[in-house]
Amino acid sequence: MEENILEYSLEKLLELSMVSGVNDFSVKFLRKSESYARTIRSRGRDLPLGSQIILATRIHNSSQSLLKSGVGTQLGEELNMLAEKINQHIYKKALYQN
Repeated sequence: MEENILEYSLEKLLELSMVSGVNDFSVKFLRKSESYARTIRSRGRDLPLGSQIILATRIHNSSQSLLKSGVGTQLGEELNMLAEKINQHIYKKALYQN
């Protein structure tokens, strides 16, 4: 995935109704202030690697909670696939960073 992780994951989470907007995304999935993702977007940048790791972990944890509860299984599976795509991007970025 060569896409911007911030834009890609925000779009997917909005489609799945997991966030109401970029401010909600920053707080719920990045554990940052409301303006964090908005500021990064305005600069045309992507999330730093550390924030991508937090994002993948939070999405994975949400998916596992949904899958274990038996409620929202389809949503849990979709979140799990999103977390996996982000993790693949993180691994590639980490391998080829130098």
